[in-house]
Amino acid sequence: MPLITPELLDLFPTPFFLCEIDKKSIKKISKLIQNEYKRNCDNVETWDKTKPGVKNNLFSKALIEGFCKGENVTSFQTNPDLQNKKEFSFVNDLIFEACREWETRTNIEVETFDISLMWANIYRLNGQNPEHFHPNSFLSGIICVEDPQTKAHNGVKMALGGTTFYAPNNQNYVITPSVKEEGSRYYSPTIRPELRDGMMIIFPSWLRHAASMYHPNEIDKETFRMTMSFNVNIRGKVGSVDQLTHSIS
Repeated sequence: MPLITPELLDLFPTPFFLCEIDKKSIKKISKLIQNEYKRNCDNVETWDKTKPGVKNNLFSKALIEGFCKGENVTSFQTNPDLQNKKEFSFVNDLIFEACREWETRTNIEVETFDISLMWANIYRLNGQNPEHFHPNSFLSGIICVEDPQTKAHNGVKMALGGTTFYAPNNQNYVITPSVKEEGSRYYSPTIRPELRDGMMIIFPSWLRHAASMYHPNEIDKETFRMTMSFNVNIRGKVGSVDQLTHSIS
């Protein structure tokens, strides 16, 4: 007997939001990240002295010095408070605009979005960030500022993007069927979206992900991958009284 009106439903999808940011803003973000990096490098010598300066709360003095001098340290992060700096206020606006798009497209109601953390990342050759998630936040996001690895070289397309996402349904790690070359949104245990220069992605903070190892081509070997990361919380009336998820913050 033939099947009658077959239908495949996506019952519990994981939303992703992708958009492009204008080139002028990306260029400005790049310059600001480089300024933060330079401030950390210029001030690292004064951390243990009375002279006031910038201190990085995420990286030790040895790690900052190692990265600045190119001595076996392959990644760098700024302090996670860039959202509070006046020069980064336009980035906040971009994030809030994207969050309102998320609200509309996911059919939720949010009184206020609040950027709780925002920081910049710089990776040199072999730099990476292992699998992790972002606790104590609702949404997280990445802005790809510069990633030479994603650009075509001699007509050959390089990697899709610098972030790998891991499927939240554990069944994909128990029984994993073979999938077609382009992958399967249902059965591929990992996905690496095409995150090029000037693109922003937003995703649920609980979704595990990793900054893939940075492998630029030979010509771009001395270049950096630069990204911005951020966490967003929701404020105001939240949840449902009936489901015991209600709160006011």
